[in-house]
Amino acid sequence: MPSRPYRIRSCPGPDILGAYPGLGTPLSNAGWDQYTLPIEVKREPDPVDPKSDTISATTYNVGTIAQLVKNARNLLFASSCCYVYVIGVYSTTHQMRIYRFDRSGSVSCGFSYLQKPQVIREFLWRLVNPLHGIPNTIVGWDETIRLPNTKDIKIMQEEVKRFDSSVILDKSNCRWVKVRLNRDAFLSRRINGDSSSGSTSSSVVTTGSDQNLPYYDVEGFTFGPALYKSSGLFSRATYVTRILVDVPDHGYHEFVMKDAWHQRIRRPESEFYERIQEHSDSGTDSQRGHTTATLRLQNQNDSSERSRGRSLTGPIGRPLVDYPTTKDLVVAMRDAVVGHFIARSCGVLHRDISTGNILLVEVSGRLQGFLHDFDYATFVPCDFGLEKLGDQVILNSQKNPDKELTGTPQFMAIEILAKQVQMQLKENDVIQLQLIKLAHMAHHDLESFYWVLVWILLRYANHNHKHGDKACTRLFDHADNEDAKTYKEHWLCMPGREPLTIKENIPLNTILEDIQEIVRRPFFMKKNKIYPTHNEFVGILHEMINVSGWPDDDSKNNYRRPIRRDNGCANMKSVSSGVARGASRSSKLTSVSTADEVMGMEDIAVETAANVPLPQSLPSEPPQSKTSSVDSGARRSNRLAMKRISAQIVVQSLSMDP
Repeated sequence: MPSRPYRIRSCPGPDILGAYPGLGTPLSNAGWDQYTLPIEVKREPDPVDPKSDTISATTYNVGTIAQLVKNARNLLFASSCCYVYVIGVYSTTHQMRIYRFDRSGSVSCGFSYLQKPQVIREFLWRLVNPLHGIPNTIVGWDETIRLPNTKDIKIMQEEVKRFDSSVILDKSNCRWVKVRLNRDAFLSRRINGDSSSGSTSSSVVTTGSDQNLPYYDVEGFTFGPALYKSSGLFSRATYVTRILVDVPDHGYHEFVMKDAWHQRIRRPESEFYERIQEHSDSGTDSQRGHTTATLRLQNQNDSSERSRGRSLTGPIGRPLVDYPTTKDLVVAMRDAVVGHFIARSCGVLHRDISTGNILLVEVSGRLQGFLHDFDYATFVPCDFGLEKLGDQVILNSQKNPDKELTGTPQFMAIEILAKQVQMQLKENDVIQLQLIKLAHMAHHDLESFYWVLVWILLRYANHNHKHGDKACTRLFDHADNEDAKTYKEHWLCMPGREPLTIKENIPLNTILEDIQEIVRRPFFMKKNKIYPTHNEFVGILHEMINVSGWPDDDSKNNYRRPIRRDNGCANMKSVSSGVARGASRSSKLTSVSTADEVMGMEDIAVETAANVPLPQSLPSEPPQSKTSSVDSGARRSNRLAMKRISAQIVVQSLSMDP
């Protein structure tokens, strides 16, 4: 998991703050984890119209609601609550409004504190007297989480030292958390060579409650700063941290715990790991934990409500962008492509290739990469003689508007962006288009691998791009999908554009040239398109890894984000959205898709020749590079052909690596 600390964004403090019952008054510089109830007092009227329950887009209303949302966001991130309350007091009209925020949205209730003073009294009493009865907590507290006392911290400090002597425990960076450990997966993990001193294998164990399998119900101890923490409010709110689990008869073992709020319409991530069980020990988690309630309270379709789930994984990885050398970066990319190939062969398509989902880990003194985070994956037909999918993994036949066509925007394939653009136009009634039948395929993920590599090199490598530090922002940072699609098309296919090269790094430049060749190939074919394959990708990467000429001291440069200009090509368009309507939001883009577009991944003809328009100035054939000789195209074709012949053997051998 990405090993970097998290800091809560600063914002103006509330006018009044409530503390936890029985714990005394927090210090003046206390963090949000010491508070329970933010209260904002305004002289102006309630921003929510009591008659229509709507918010007009005035400067005051938008600013007031934004302040409430920031308070809720900070409180949710710092506390161990599943939902929180924020109060607004509006003295001009003698009104109070109680807002309830969870990970799917917010609802509110307004009343006159002069006419109904008993409402606030009863609310405050109920807030500090929750039904679960856990002392020093409030309504909304997750009862599967417990705060450690001074004695716990003193005892666990000695255990933590066995794994990381640099971590100093205090009440702000540790919790007791209930988890369920798959016993069979853990024992297999031990047999495969893991020891109590740390995690070295890539096995997966998950929380869950399937009584048909043996589980350990245990209380783990989280410690240290978060390895990763999502910044979205109405989102999965993914939280990743280290955890020690006292396994019966085996002592303490270290894992990585991932805590996230998944949409109920999506399958649990553990089902995808289970599908890949031939390559990774895993448990089964088919039952969710706490569930949000915003959409149900609004009498809306609750398919986008979120459920909390936890999983334990290993080993502890570090971000891909922390690569020691560019050769290590390419090795990690190759390993991730092989992992993607293995998952796809088992009937699992990842669909969210990004820099955060490829991690580095040292195994037996050798740096490797691995692919993780299958939250947005989907089931597809199996390959290579594996059993066919059963009824339990067939997608629902109903439309799920928030489920399909996913990914991280910067790394989405061009065809996926084109589909997103057409869907947005249809939804906004700007223009009527016949939606193309496009399913997310393996070659879309392979194109995303290419964009990940380009993104990292433009940010951290010594490249020759004429825009320097601004090149990455100009290519990838676009709020509009149409702009993002256009810039990527120009990057791949614009004639006369100088290829990206890295200074004094011939092997990496060859990789960039060859991969770009196979990624852009379909855009010059009107029919019978030949898309990139795993064999081609792995063949290109594996061949160049084994050649000489790699620099020994080309670790990443410090990246300085350029100042954004209004007239720059990478300007972000402002997007206004209602806060109280309860629609789930995420950094991932999702769009409407029918079940037919997903269930028949292998059978659907991807019709994109007329639906992915290229710039008008593009030639009908790929232009030759200015730096290439006359016969370089033929030599490249022969080289790629040889790689396709041998790549299957490469993939088979790499899949057996520890």
